[in-house]
Amino acid sequence: MSFQQAFAKHRPRPIYIALRMIEMLGSLLSRGYNAAVLGGSTYQTTSARSHIDPLPKHRAFINAVFFWQPDHCRWAWEREVTEAQKTLDRAQVPKVL
Repeated sequence: MSFQQAFAKHRPRPIYIALRMIEMLGSLLSRGYNAAVLGGSTYQTTSARSHIDPLPKHRAFINAVFFWQPDHCRWAWEREVTEAQKTLDRAQVPKVL
């Protein structure tokens, strides 16, 4: 169950919206760091990039910060791929994977 699903089911809508905005701000900061410092894409968080690129120090640090997830970087990458596929599905683009 994702962060949004857990809080959407058990929290009043204003609290869910506030938490979602905090999560989106974190994603924005991560994407900015990936682009400005690491020279990556603004379309990818540092966590997701750490899963597919050899950034072992970043990956170890990120996974330690999100200690409650077995492998946060993998989860972030899978989530970004899933969200991208949803966007393609809405646009009726054939599946890539």
